[in-house]
Order: sequence, then C-alpha cells, then structure tokens
Amino acid sequence: MGPDYWRTTGIWQTVWLEPVPQVALRRPRITPNLAGRSFAIDVPMTENLPGGSVVVTVMDLSGVVVWTEIRADLDLAPRTSMVLPEDRVRLWSTGDPFLYDVRFDLREERYLYHADRLGYLVWGEYGDWGSNTGLGEVTNQQPTAAFIQEWLGIVERDYSHPSILGWCPLNGTWQAYGDRITPLDDVLHGMFLATKALDTSRLAEG
Repeated sequence: MGPDYWRTTGIWQTVWLEPVPQVALRRPRITPNLAGRSFAIDVPMTENLPGGSVVVTVMDLSGVVVWTEIRADLDLAPRTSMVLPEDRVRLWSTGDPFLYDVRFDLREERYLYHADRLGYLVWGEYGDWGSNTGLGEVTNQQPTAAFIQEWLGIVERDYSHPSILGWCPLNGTWQAYGDRITPLDDVLHGMFLATKALDTSRLAEG
C-alpha cells in the first residue's frame, strides 16, 4: 500500500517577529586555502555602514586563533584573508570532523562618540594579535608594512575625537630582547613616526 500525501496550507510552525537593523550582515562565505594555512572570507552586507567595521574572529578549543578588523563603509561585501599560525592548524576530515568557531561583529564608531559625550579619556589602540607567528621568542612577532597603512587609517578616522588621550600603535605585543633589529622593531618605529607626523598634539606610545 503506497503512502498518502495530504494537501496542507497555512502556517504550520510557531512564528515570531524580530527587529532587524537597516544595516546588517548577510551570510558570509568562507573558503579555505590549505597550502596557505588561511581562510578567504567575504562578508556581504545589506548596505555600507559609515565609520563602521566588521571584526572577524577565528577560535578553537584553546581560545582566539586570529582576528582581524575590516572596514564596512566601502564595499558591500568586505573581503579579507586570515592566516592561521602553523601550530593551530587542524584539518577537517571524516575521522576528525573538527570545526573552528568564526564570529562576525558589525561595529559602529559609537564607542568614541559616547566617550566624548560622557567625558571619558581613552587611548586609540590597534589590535596586533595577528602578527604573532609563534616562532622563536626573539622573532615571534612578524608585522608587515601593511600594519603602518592600516594604523594610519585608524588615526585619520578617529583624529577628531576629544576623548582620545593618546595613541598606542601596537597593543599587547611581547617579544624577548635580542641583539639585532627585528621586523617588529622596524614596523613599530615606522608606526610611531607616522603617528607623530599625523597627530602632533597627542602622546604616542612606541
């Protein structure tokens, strides 16, 4: 005896309404690059967010693996590439179906507005966790010249906020002292000089 399929109409599950902001994230696209130990990530948006940014954070069972912040006021689908440290790479397989957690946060430059309005003093900082390669103690930090360019964009963006007391180009960077100049030394020096050239009125930590 064959199965019977009955006609059904109308709403057949619970329905609810949720408010959706005018600017929102659509479903992201994540494409792995095994040879490069990286993810190519596209974050489609409903529309641009002036002064906004998207923070993408990749996590595993031990915590944050790598994170980055990309502008949300230029492209309708901001794109970035995130390189994983070699010791945090774990490939998915049927025998080991491991998944990274990837978090997307759409942020507005409202934090500094409220700091201005309420009279708080803050530091303008740049997160640099992506420069830690996990290599030797004296060479574990490998920032590139791109850090300087990205940092200058931040200073230019936030320059007019009176709540900013000073600038900290690289925050939380640790590396053992050695007897030679490292990429961290060069890039940090460049970021410091560029900061002082762009803003002569504030402190800058180098």
